[in-house]
Amino acid sequence: MRTPKSLGGPFQFHSLKAAKVSEISETTSAANVPLNEKINFHIGNPLQDNHLVDLYFSLCTGLPKSVLDEGSPESENPGDLSKLSFIYNTIKNAVPYSPVGGYSVAKKPRIISEIQHWLKNQEEPLIYSFGESSDRECILATGGRYEFVRILFSVLSGFSAVLPVHLITVDFELPFYLKEFEGIEPLLDFSGNISKSVFEKTLSVGSKQPILVLIGKQPGEKERRILRKASEKNQMLFIELFDAPNHTSLARESGLKDSVIRFLTPAIFDKQINKNATQFILGNATILKLVESVHFKLKGTPSSTEKDLLEYSLNRIKEEKKAGQFTSANFENAPAPFQDRFSINLNTYFQNVENRYNSFSSTLEKFSASLLTKSQKQLKRFKKQNETNLLNDEMEFENTVDLFSKLSTTGLPTIENAFLGQFIKHNSQYDFQHCFAVSGSSRTALSLLGRHCGINEIVTFDWS
Repeated sequence: MRTPKSLGGPFQFHSLKAAKVSEISETTSAANVPLNEKINFHIGNPLQDNHLVDLYFSLCTGLPKSVLDEGSPESENPGDLSKLSFIYNTIKNAVPYSPVGGYSVAKKPRIISEIQHWLKNQEEPLIYSFGESSDRECILATGGRYEFVRILFSVLSGFSAVLPVHLITVDFELPFYLKEFEGIEPLLDFSGNISKSVFEKTLSVGSKQPILVLIGKQPGEKERRILRKASEKNQMLFIELFDAPNHTSLARESGLKDSVIRFLTPAIFDKQINKNATQFILGNATILKLVESVHFKLKGTPSSTEKDLLEYSLNRIKEEKKAGQFTSANFENAPAPFQDRFSINLNTYFQNVENRYNSFSSTLEKFSASLLTKSQKQLKRFKKQNETNLLNDEMEFENTVDLFSKLSTTGLPTIENAFLGQFIKHNSQYDFQHCFAVSGSSRTALSLLGRHCGINEIVTFDWS
């Protein structure tokens, strides 16, 4: 029987036992043997060969690896060279698995420096360990907040010393596939304001079960007080599933840092990259160690390609801001010519224009809604009849570098459809309408199928 391990935080967990293959790998890696005589064990045995990386690069871009060499005639455009270098390095980094938790303490990626800077340079700095002298209080994860909740529920179901764990949701709606999870028992659900009387009454008659609180958006000061007060008498773990800056996080409250897990998206750096699949998880080191272990078990380590894309996107945004390129924000904040002299007349004029526009917009909205309803059936029929046209996408012969212009919230669906189209083109036995692109590995896709489609056993070939 497993022995519970007490945390500095509110919950107790059973100890995590490392897999035998991990023990072998770590023992081999730490062995006092010359590097050229050492054979590192690695799950999946990925072949790391520079010549193979060069061939993959040529396959993706249609260009030889020599294009990256200084003085090459193909590398005259610095912008294109930067994109090509990113593609090459991403292919190279994607061959081995990412470390558990998304990064190595000895070799931190640039994105970890970014989150450290973000945490320290705020109205109220909060210090977290990144593994330098104590266990990590920040790890990376992949897949979005619902996927993180799935992993967290799996942690609690498999390792909590006391079950069931009672669940309270605040401005957070669980997807249907997470509403019935073994070991997780829904207790309260609040949308908007938290009723203090209902909250206190429910907790007063409840048993001494651990309580998980999922918070979907920034609570008001009244709600913060209720939650903070309740944590004094109950075993409560708070999960902030929104991009809370330090000064609004419950983690800044006295004695609560170890009781708060923070889920942060790349939007904390810039809203342009809010759709990147890499997230930062901050909080209690013991809980994060379980999270990274279950993340690996369910779907592997965090995606190295998503992390590389995030680093590239951040660097591109910084360069654009440094160069002073035009942005909508700059335009909106710029003072209008002769603003002071004609402010009254202009305000009146623009108000009239806005009123007319709103009236026209309302009429147009009603008309378009009616038109959409009538055309929906025809559109579906047309799509089915012309399904093969989706395979002849406009990106089929587009230069790989040019695809970077479509790495935006609006452009990603087009890229996804093009990807599926090419897959169907070479695998015509499948129906396009019944195919779906999943970010990650085949292991990720199989874990999602098993969880959400009721598949318990699968027979397949060796994916390596």
